[in-house]
Amino acid sequence: MQKVFEIYKTWNSEAWSYTLPNIVDDEGDSVTLTKKFGLADGFVALDAEQLVIDDISSPKVKAGFYSLQLLLNDGAQQTTATIQLFIFDPVGEPDPEEEEPEEIHVLDEDDCADM
Repeated sequence: MQKVFEIYKTWNSEAWSYTLPNIVDDEGDSVTLTKKFGLADGFVALDAEQLVIDDISSPKVKAGFYSLQLLLNDGAQQTTATIQLFIFDPVGEPDPEEEEPEEIHVLDEDDCADM
C-alpha cells in the first residue's frame, strides 16, 4: 500500500488525521504493527487505527516531504506500507516582530487648501 497526502499549513490550529485500512491476516494470525516515521516522528502520532497530527499550524510541523513506514508482521511474513506526506507552508510564519503598518493618507488639493 502506498498513499500520498498534500497538507497545507495554516495559522489557525487545525488537526489532520487519516484512518488506516483494516488489518486482516488471511490465516487469522495476529499482526504486529511497527511504525518508522523518521523526522515526522516529532509531530505525527499513531493513535489506534489513525495517523494524527494534532495541530498542523504548530511550529514543530515543518514544510517538506516525509515518508512514513508501517511494518506489518504476522510472524511468518512482513509487509511494508508507505505513506508520504507533502507539507506545504504557503503563507509562511507570521513575524512577531513585524508591526502593523501605519495608515498612509494621501492628500488631495482640497486638503492642502485647508492648511
